[in-house]
Amino acid sequence: KIFIKLLIIGLFLAFNLGAQVIVTTNGAPGFGASESPDKLVDGNLGTGWSSQSQTMWLMFDYTTPVAFKSYAITTSFDQLNRSLKDWILKGSNDASVWTVLDTRTNVVFPSLGSTLIFNFANSTTYKYYRFDPVQNAGNYYTQLMEIAFSITSDSQAPTAPSGLSASNISFNG
Repeated sequence: KIFIKLLIIGLFLAFNLGAQVIVTTNGAPGFGASESPDKLVDGNLGTGWSSQSQTMWLMFDYTTPVAFKSYAITTSFDQLNRSLKDWILKGSNDASVWTVLDTRTNVVFPSLGSTLIFNFANSTTYKYYRFDPVQNAGNYYTQLMEIAFSITSDSQAPTAPSGLSASNISFNG
């Protein structure tokens, strides 16, 4: 189960780790520098982002415009009510004029540390992607481990190759 999750996140993170991306937010800082917005794209499920806000935006600024078609969100390992519940994903090339790409309401993450994949129709390249507004599931804090984008629409987990075994797995960006 952990291997499949790492494989899923790894497929999405190839775009976050292979491209220059800056993450910003208007949410109040959470638990300090160890949970800053850049932790959302560091490829490490052991780090995350937090904010002392229930409603805020998160913006991803890519050096090169990309036409993403899906994204994966991994919730925190602390409390489910710190997870995202409602959001609108928008794209822009100037950070002023935004196009709505995806809208989600009443999303429920099934367990702590779970990853959900969301597909949306898009063929336009954007430099900026923004979750706006973001509403959490009711806690004073909002907390996530990773957000990763992909240029493909994948709704199912990939199948692990047969005969594969692993031990002592670590995932560090």
